[in-house]
Amino acid sequence: MGDQSRKKTSSDLKFNERCPPDREINILLMGQTGTGKTTFINSLANYFIHDTLDEAIKDEIKIIIPTSFYFHDEETFEAKLINIGDITDDEGVNERGQSCTQQCRSFIFPFGSRNLRLIDTPGMGDTRGSQQDNENLFEILTYISHYEHLNAICIFLKPNEERLTIVFRLFIKQILHYLGPTAADNIVFIFTSARTTHFAPGNSKKLLQTLLKEYSDRYQQEIPFAKANTFLVDNEAFRYLALHKKGIQTNDEQVQAYRQSWDYTIKESERFIEYVSHLPLQAIASTLSLNEAEQLIKKLSRPIAETIRLIQYNIQLATQHNENPNKNKKKDANKIPQMVGDIALIKSPKLICFSNRCLQKRKLNDNGQITDIQECESGSYLDGVVQEVVKDPKIQRSKVFNKETNKCGICDCSYKHHMNITYEYKTRQKYRDVTEKLNGNNDNSSISTAIQEYINELKEEQKTIDNLYMPLSKFLHVHAIHPCSDDIIDYLQLFIREEKIKGELGIENKDVINNLTAIFEAYQADIGTFQSTSTEKHAEKAAEILKPDEVFLQVGLLSRLQISGRRIRDQVDLLKHLEDEGVKQREQRIRIPRKAAESRIMRLSDNDGSPISTEL
Repeated sequence: MGDQSRKKTSSDLKFNERCPPDREINILLMGQTGTGKTTFINSLANYFIHDTLDEAIKDEIKIIIPTSFYFHDEETFEAKLINIGDITDDEGVNERGQSCTQQCRSFIFPFGSRNLRLIDTPGMGDTRGSQQDNENLFEILTYISHYEHLNAICIFLKPNEERLTIVFRLFIKQILHYLGPTAADNIVFIFTSARTTHFAPGNSKKLLQTLLKEYSDRYQQEIPFAKANTFLVDNEAFRYLALHKKGIQTNDEQVQAYRQSWDYTIKESERFIEYVSHLPLQAIASTLSLNEAEQLIKKLSRPIAETIRLIQYNIQLATQHNENPNKNKKKDANKIPQMVGDIALIKSPKLICFSNRCLQKRKLNDNGQITDIQECESGSYLDGVVQEVVKDPKIQRSKVFNKETNKCGICDCSYKHHMNITYEYKTRQKYRDVTEKLNGNNDNSSISTAIQEYINELKEEQKTIDNLYMPLSKFLHVHAIHPCSDDIIDYLQLFIREEKIKGELGIENKDVINNLTAIFEAYQADIGTFQSTSTEKHAEKAAEILKPDEVFLQVGLLSRLQISGRRIRDQVDLLKHLEDEGVKQREQRIRIPRKAAESRIMRLSDNDGSPISTEL
């Protein structure tokens, strides 16, 4: 997201470019759809600048997130849609019942010598159902895993909620499950639209207390719910600012009510910032083990599949060389032709098609590798789409797909045959010298034996990959937040189709196709058997399922394979780096005018001895 479009001037507060991560204030905002997270962020930006509503009226309104709302005229009862800012694809503001925020993003404010980061998240309790909620939860956990800590986990509530079960099922219970029990001390409750209940928690208080008691009795864990970590805000004054800027008049009584809301909420905002900035840090990297393990396994799918195909090619090449009756006549008979893979980073993600129709259009280069990939979109940083995944339903969010048919406007194929890639895996041929295995014996028999030993090493490495990766795949089926797709199986299917096309174009790869097919069928059968196992038997075999820390050890073994380990590790490291860069794309630095240094909230940064910095 980068910086705001407004040009940086000498009157802006300065960000601390060297702020240590443990000094940053990271605040996670979570809540059901419609609880007011977006309005909270927009309002807080204005509270940072102005102490009173009258001051804010005289200045430009600060809009961080484009939004919209309906204003009802008291005279005509007409409902007018008020749009604030430029609505983007990230904001589904006109889709009632659906989350307005479609993906996680961060808004960073200068706060003395520290940086304050608000992490906005998709709303839960989405009308699209529990699967979408699970997708949103996975998105949240994946996103925050890129930060070292959280200062606060804010749960947004309406003061007169009638049902809070979703809050507990999706927020408190799940977050504590993944972040660990110590995260309970960082939970903060924020009641919005509090003017409707005279700035009291309303009926939600008793419901919340009941559910907290039930949770405590069941899990033997207390979740604080007291004045100290509970805040009542009413951000209707922000909407009044929007109406005022649009030239829409309101009566004196309404203005006075908005002024009261502003004054009360400023005090609560001060208390909120003061409270969260002094909470103990909740470490993320060390606690998000389940989610991190899931992400790591998903990153392995393409590297492992590419490695499997490469091994099969090299077995075929080495076998052909060893069986060549003319090899013994060559003085370099000890040098085996082999394929090596190189990672070529793409400047920006590409949306490609791998349907049979588009695969048939491809050509081969001198190394027997498919070229002329059907590229349907470039620079496609798609919201929430997992890179390098063969069948990600979120891929249909791309603008190239027809919303009614879900077919691509470029190649006319279904979205199911598309994927986002961030790097290309290019192969080239080189020669491997087996002289070191000859022990000084350069006769034909010794050379043939040495080559066969190398072939056996390749086959053994393939078995090791199978034995290491299959438990990882089973871990996903047990622990994945949302229904697990077998990415490795999808990749093997794709590679088999590619190899068949290459065979039709004259490439000698029959053994590669046969071996890939055998590996694919073995994987499919193993996972199929595992999935069909009854729940009772799953419980009996719980000891066979890897623990999160064992996942990392297992992946470490894959990265240390003698022949293929380094290239597996390089691909995974690249995907991690690209993911980190993607998070940076979703961070927005909010420029605050220098005069805000004297506001009540900004002066709170003095409490830790950090003066407000201004850009001169």
